[in-house]
Amino acid sequence: NPNDEADPNDPEFAIPIVEMSLLTSGSLDQRSKIIHDLVKICQEWDFFLEQNEFKSGNDVLEMFKYGTSYNLALDKFLLWRDFFKVRVHPEFYSLYKPACFREVSMEFSKRAREVALEITRAISESLGLGPNYIHNAMNMDRGIQMLAANYYPPCPQPEHAIGIPPSH
Repeated sequence: NPNDEADPNDPEFAIPIVEMSLLTSGSLDQRSKIIHDLVKICQEWDFFLEQNEFKSGNDVLEMFKYGTSYNLALDKFLLWRDFFKVRVHPEFYSLYKPACFREVSMEFSKRAREVALEITRAISESLGLGPNYIHNAMNMDRGIQMLAANYYPPCPQPEHAIGIPPSH
């Protein structure tokens, strides 16, 4: 009901948070509890927020892809989004300019992959399948990992912007 307002403090509406550091650096009891919590979260929500994960067609096969979604000839409505995608696994590709991009994007991609692999291990364990079951079944060492960055410029007429387009 649009007239009803959800209480953001109501636990029923709270998005589950997983303390990632306890999977990798906590005690065995803490890790076991997080794995148990993942079972419940996956059954009830199908997703969760990661907390403290970092401390400090064929186009997916292309090394780089960039573009914009602004095309008046094709779009029924304006959705301004500029994007840049780069393949980072199994081989790391990067731009050399700006100078810091290669180092930062490599470190970010490495850490994001570590988080994904740790979550995969935890979910495998939570299902009683052993820590590497999903990793091996999905052949994750050969999978492709992309780094994507989006830029949404300010809307020049926000009073006319209503809703969001469907996700594809």
